[in-house]
Amino acid sequence: LEVRKVWSGGPTVKPTITIQLLRNNQVIDQIQLLNGQTSYRWEDLDQIDPQGQTYNYTVRESLVSDYYSTVEGNIVDGFVIRNTFIPPQTPPPVPPQPEIPLTPDKPELPQTGENRTVLLSISLGLILVGLTLLLVDYSTKSIDKLY
Repeated sequence: LEVRKVWSGGPTVKPTITIQLLRNNQVIDQIQLLNGQTSYRWEDLDQIDPQGQTYNYTVRESLVSDYYSTVEGNIVDGFVIRNTFIPPQTPPPVPPQPEIPLTPDKPELPQTGENRTVLLSISLGLILVGLTLLLVDYSTKSIDKLY
């Protein structure tokens, strides 16, 4: 009974794998294939049990990380174990946290001459009040002269 190993993808250096030979679903032998080894042959296997029944031989492979494994074939043609590389999943990138700006205590207003405008308005108001008082005083004196 021959078993062949086929690698599909992955790193150049392959891991050591363990293959079990089963007879009627019972493990009867176990071998290891090292990096670069691709086949093994079991010789002189019993074909018939003591009751005269034909033995059923199969193979299976122990789990190989980062690979998906399938077994195909039969006792006449041999078995092929195919390991297909599963690339590691890369996690999605974590979006960067926005930088929280430092808030100033109180924004400082630009100097726009606002103080001058207020002083000018007060000055004009006082001048107008003074002129109004003078005008009222003048008109009262003019009226008194008429009578």
